Amino acid sequence: MRDLSYISLLTILFFSQGALIYFAMLNLPLHWIESLSRGIDIQWVNIPVYSVLLVIVVWLIMVFKNAYLANIRVIDRVVVFVLLLASVALNQMHEPYVFSWLITVSAVLVVISIVFDTHQIAYTDQLTGMKSRRALMESFLGLGRKYSIAMMDIDHFKKFNDTYGHDVGDDVLVANELAAISIGQPYRYGGEEFVVVFPRKSAEQVEDSLEVVRKNIENIKLNLMLKGKKKQPKITVSFGLAEKSARHKNAQAVMKAADKALYVAKESGRNQLAREPL
Repeated sequence: MRDLSYISLLTILFFSQGALIYFAMLNLPLHWIESLSRGIDIQWVNIPVYSVLLVIVVWLIMVFKNAYLANIRVIDRVVVFVLLLASVALNQMHEPYVFSWLITVSAVLVVISIVFDTHQIAYTDQLTGMKSRRALMESFLGLGRKYSIAMMDIDHFKKFNDTYGHDVGDDVLVANELAAISIGQPYRYGGEEFVVVFPRKSAEQVEDSLEVVRKNIENIKLNLMLKGKKKQPKITVSFGLAEKSARHKNAQAVMKAADKALYVAKESGRNQLAREPL
């Protein structure tokens, strides 16, 4: 919905811009157009009026765009500043050193923004906004000597989606509850599976936090329509929990143990937490 609104906004802006230019060419007196080419003196810098107007327009577009996007890109934050630098650089073409430095700084800012955005895309799940499986694997490198890992699975996920549709967003609702855990870092592992890593915490120390999340998800009230009738289905989740120990000496082993505990929770009736024995 947000993407559709954003595309509609850009379409309106595009045609409005064309209409405005056409009107200006037919109706504006020549001296008005000449005034746009004059500079605004700011100490030693002379910035053309049209450059300032361009920066303002781009800034307004970015404001509207960011209002419709959940994850704001770094390039969106720096594009106005880059445009301003480029405008000043073009105004200083008679000074080669100033021109080259300003253009270089602009280019570097754009490259850095693209690198950050690429990293964000690679390490973030686009649907939920949570850190992705790749980020999870990298986090294992610095966990230390004490930690716990919980694996979570949405109960009857396929059946729920087949019945009510994939656009309900039950995985997003679950992700929002997981994000509220302050002592651990949640990740989307794939599909209906999520992982929460608890650095410097034993399994006993995190059980209560996971139980709070489980109960909060169970209490989520949904109002959905199915074949013209109003339904209130429930979302429930199951947790498997394990910690580093003599049996599970690395993060991969701990996660495997948590996965086994998750299987026990699902076999025992779902909507519960099971802990891998030490």
